[in-house]
Amino acid sequence: MSSFIPTCVVTILRQRLTYNEYGDETDAHQVKQTGVPAHMAEREKTTFEPTSGRYATVRYKLVLLPPQTDVKIGDRLVDESDGQHYSVDDVYQRKSFAFPPPLRVDATWL
Repeated sequence: MSSFIPTCVVTILRQRLTYNEYGDETDAHQVKQTGVPAHMAEREKTTFEPTSGRYATVRYKLVLLPPQTDVKIGDRLVDESDGQHYSVDDVYQRKSFAFPPPLRVDATWL
């Protein structure tokens, strides 16, 4: 049972360490899961920048995913409708007695 209305479908990419032909470490992303229904909404929050002494508005994507989705901080989400890539900044799930609520993911544009 899902407690959100999907607005798109995403692919989850997980970073893994590989080596190129010279033996140097390189970052690569492998597909972890495809066809994951998701709900994406744009949000913004105001944060204080201590170095400049000013407030800044930060825009991010709030993404809801099915409860058992294997997603971690540092993963990438690819919106399959437009190919836009997002970096997962935070993953959390609220507590519930009846059924597991969706995963809530904060992601930023790449």
